[in-house]
Parts: sequence; structure tokens; C-alpha cells
Amino acid sequence: MARIPAAKPVSRQFLTKRFMESALHQHQTKGEMRRALSEARRSLTPPERRERSRRIAALCRGIAGFSSAEVVCSYVDFREEVETAGLIAELLLEGRRVAVPVHQHGTAQPLVFAEIHALSEMVRNHFGILQPPHTAGRLVPTAAIPLFLVPGLAFDPAGRRLGYGLGCYDRAFADAAPGALKVGLAFELQLLACVPADPHDVPMDAVVTEDRVIQPAAGAGSPTRRW
Repeated sequence: MARIPAAKPVSRQFLTKRFMESALHQHQTKGEMRRALSEARRSLTPPERRERSRRIAALCRGIAGFSSAEVVCSYVDFREEVETAGLIAELLLEGRRVAVPVHQHGTAQPLVFAEIHALSEMVRNHFGILQPPHTAGRLVPTAAIPLFLVPGLAFDPAGRRLGYGLGCYDRAFADAAPGALKVGLAFELQLLACVPADPHDVPMDAVVTEDRVIQPAAGAGSPTRRW
């Protein structure tokens, strides 16, 4: 009797990709989507995440407006997010001005931005995210920042973003200059066909993955209703 060959194991990344490309996620609540997407990011090994993040950083540099931005505001990666520490370090070595988010717990404006001069000067906040401990004299007005690198759990081709549910970036972007570029960074497995959005959600002007730069149609980057 002929032996039936054993089935090849299916990787979690393959299953994740199939799920994200299907319409199944559109029937989930935002909470369920966040849990599924967090698990999807964890499917990448640290070396895979590091290499894909390096490719994303390289593609970021080719975005129109990146090289000329007087200040680049970048999130500092946390847990399984696209890693930004390497890009931040490179920009600082080049003499570029870099600002990072500062979380102000329990305030009307939970997210502001402060300039840093070295990665080593930052400490972990109450979320566990690195930020400068002292911001006196370093705060950069949101309206004065021409380019933001933004984290998220998911993005779609229209630039819609699924964040962590606190609305910090959406509130902050209500004060951004009209021409400021908002660039979402994500791995390919974080792209959805359609991200559910509320009126105050601010879409991205571009989304950068390890494989491509997605630039939505004109009109992205502004909320349809302010906070």
C-alpha cells in the first residue's frame, strides 16, 4: 500500500496573509481586529522584523519631502512594531533634527512631540515606551513638524489606520499643519483591504511596507471631523 506523503506544515505568516487578504476581518469588532493583528506581528521572528524594518527605513528615505523635512518626527518602536531606532540613529548622525512622541498621561492633549539628540537619553514611560524624561525647551509645536512617521496595527490602500484605541495621534494631528506628511509604517501582513474608520480618524498620506510605498488618492491626511 502506497504511503501518503505527510502534508507540509503551513506557516503562521501564510495563514495570516490569507486571512488579511480575505473579507473575514471585516466582520470583526475593532477589539477583535487588534488582537488578531497583534498576533500577526508576533509571527515575525526578531531577525525577520529587523530586516523588514531596515527595508522600510530605506524606502522612507525615498518619499518626496523626507530629505528636505526640517524636522522628522518618528515614533520609537515598542514591542513588535516596525523598528525605528536604526533610522532615528542614522538621522541624528547626519545632523538632522528628530522629534519623538511624548505621552502626557491624563491630560487634554495626551501626545506632544519633543526633540532628542541621542537615543540614550530616553527612558520608559508608564506604557513602557521610550521618551525623553525632560521636555523643557525641547517641545516642538505640532504645527511646525512637516513629516510624521506613525505606528499602527493596520493600514489599508486608502491610508486608513487602525491604532491602539486611545486616539492620541488623531488628537495630535488636529493641530498639524495642512501640508504635513503623515506616513504609516507597517509590515505587509498588517495591510487590510479596508480598515474601519470613524469621522475623527486621520488617514495617512502614505503607507510604507518592506515591499512598497502606498500613496492614497489626494485628500488623505485630514480628518473629516476634528476632536
